[in-house]
Amino acid sequence: MEQGSRGRRLAAAALVIAGVLALYRPLLWGRALMVRDLSLWVVPSRWLLRESLRHGAPPAWNPWEGIGFPVAADPLITAFYPPAVVTLALPLAWGTSLLLVAHVLLGALGSYALARRLGALPFAAAVGGLAWGLAGLVGSEIPAGARLFPAAWIPLACLAAHHLGAAARASRPWLLPALALGACGAMMILTGEVFVTLMGAIPIAALLAVGAVEPVEGEASASPRAAVGRVALGVGAAAVLALLASAPSWLPAVTLVASTPRGHAYDASALNLWSLHPLQLVDLVGPRATLDAAIRTGHPSLMRLIGRDIFYATVYAGASVVALAVVSLRRRGALAARVAVGVAVLGALMALGGYTPVLGVMRAALRPFAYMRSPMKFLLVAQPMIALAAALGADRVLRERVGLARLAGFAAALAVVAAASWVCVERAVAVPMVTGCVGGALRVGVLALAVAAVKRWGARAAVALPLVVALDLGAVSETILTWEPPSRSAGEPALAAVVRREATTSQRGPAPPRMFRSERVTEVVPGQVLRDPTLRNRETLRPKHNVPAGIGVLNGYDAAMPDAVDRLARSGRVAALRLLSTDLALITGDRAPPGTHAVGAPVAGTHLYAVDDPLPRAFVAHAASEDVPARLSHLLDEEVLIGARVVLAARDLPRVPSRAPTPRSPCAITRWAPGDVTLRCDARLPGIAVLVEQHAPGWSATVDGRAAEVVAVNRVALGVPVREGAHEVRLTYATPALGAGVALGALGLLAGVAAGLWGLRRRLTREEGGA
Repeated sequence: MEQGSRGRRLAAAALVIAGVLALYRPLLWGRALMVRDLSLWVVPSRWLLRESLRHGAPPAWNPWEGIGFPVAADPLITAFYPPAVVTLALPLAWGTSLLLVAHVLLGALGSYALARRLGALPFAAAVGGLAWGLAGLVGSEIPAGARLFPAAWIPLACLAAHHLGAAARASRPWLLPALALGACGAMMILTGEVFVTLMGAIPIAALLAVGAVEPVEGEASASPRAAVGRVALGVGAAAVLALLASAPSWLPAVTLVASTPRGHAYDASALNLWSLHPLQLVDLVGPRATLDAAIRTGHPSLMRLIGRDIFYATVYAGASVVALAVVSLRRRGALAARVAVGVAVLGALMALGGYTPVLGVMRAALRPFAYMRSPMKFLLVAQPMIALAAALGADRVLRERVGLARLAGFAAALAVVAAASWVCVERAVAVPMVTGCVGGALRVGVLALAVAAVKRWGARAAVALPLVVALDLGAVSETILTWEPPSRSAGEPALAAVVRREATTSQRGPAPPRMFRSERVTEVVPGQVLRDPTLRNRETLRPKHNVPAGIGVLNGYDAAMPDAVDRLARSGRVAALRLLSTDLALITGDRAPPGTHAVGAPVAGTHLYAVDDPLPRAFVAHAASEDVPARLSHLLDEEVLIGARVVLAARDLPRVPSRAPTPRSPCAITRWAPGDVTLRCDARLPGIAVLVEQHAPGWSATVDGRAAEVVAVNRVALGVPVREGAHEVRLTYATPALGAGVALGALGLLAGVAAGLWGLRRRLTREEGGA
């Protein structure tokens, strides 16, 4: 069968695009995807960037969560990811949905191109594109948002890696494919999802090896030693380009990571969190099996398979897709298919987490994986390889008119799994497993009809294979996507107005009000008016929903939140709220905790209480005592809570003269912007001017225009030593290593463009010489 006419290639690519757009068609008439982390993190994070720019400040400091933290400490904010800039110019909810759907298209077309690169016929390659773009796993990644961005680049990076390996093997110029690989790597790193980027290295390395090893008929090959040397040079060039171009994202994050919870590796027991349960492997080929049934029914036996929380809505890879992947395996000439299936199996084994020793070995061999707590992410390694194997299986069907025997065997295997689960597993779990296996077998049966049509009519029936895959996957993914009008998230929640009215400006000046928000307020109680969790999260100012309202909230919802503030906020003590200069507390109890008084119930099922006598946002303390890291109680002494004394590390005690606790001196915040605060302090005695904002690397200070030292006060806040008298104290935050990162990024971009132009010129010169 021919490699495919131009018309067939265009038709196959158009089929991939049409399949993805059909699934995400509500976007075309203005609706937005707003579910889980899209509502809780992704869209509000874009608000953070907008709010910082609105205040005339770079997006360096987030003062609206906890008592502030460095934005660069969590690169998932994607401040430097080029495609994300579109969300700043569009309505955020719709613009974010557009960005996500664009990445689904990117991954689908990348999978199509990768299959074409490996010789698949156009409609066979379309199977690969649809198998990625419509997969249940990809649809489930939509709510997470950030993980989808690097995952979408993996197929294109695999394509570039295969080009590089083949060029090294055939003694062709390797610079351009190396630059393409480096550009893909840079984009993956700039997304900020370091773990998915590291995972992507596994299939990328596999396709690099396939390109370097698998010979092409009629093409000369270099000696193995020369090929290895050229591959090493190409990979080195790609790695240097990727690291240089993405330095604005990763260099500040590495500098700041020690001040965040991500600075410590997780214990091996954390592998059991969000691990894929072995029985959930059925969900890869069985629609509406264990995961779906657990989410729909909430049955305790099924929920035990999920663990602590629902990580994915479905991991359905498609019974028809996996069946075609099985067809791709044959005795000879199937190196790419065997490698793809092998990497997919490895990804599934690692996704099982603590249920097998595979991930433990990986954590020991590759230390960065010890900092990751969600093994199910490794399915993102398997997904592009399953799609590739399915495309190669479809290609085998189209070229050799075979596959019915293997499809029959696959359907029989599903029947065996169904029978075994009925006998060996408790009934509540066995029923959805059997249902899933039966559903998968029926889909394989439909695929068999398509294969039979190919055997009978050849190329004229080629489109039947991608259509079967599209219907198989689309029917499942359609059910897990939640759309709503972008106007739903417009307007200000009533709670924000109440908080601003009740928070005293005398204590905080122009700084935002600060509210403690109990995590229990998200629990929907039967009979509540606000039944929609997304709407309730917004109305109760769940962290990051508070940012556009200009309200600071404890606790925060970010991996960069410092441990110390988190522990204080979670202690449940009103004294801790006073120490953190918290104005109000939103909780579910209907009795005012001691040290607070009720101010209303603006959201059903909650009560708002004002905190009595919180520390002012800024003041001057004139006495100090030594911090004891292992203790918390001495931070909550009444002398500390009224600002008569502060707690300092031993090395900073000489900054305050030794004296008995003395009433604090007043400070007023005269100018406020995120990461740039000016105080006017009238110190009766020498002491420390305190701003109750998170102490972190990157803060600097001036007193009356002269540089001054910044110290940690009360373990978490900012302090600047001042002399007796009136002073203007300015505290500014600059992201550590950002300047160096931007300089390296510019260098990488210039070097990449120059090397690309040089490589393109050499290629054209070589082609002209050959002509």
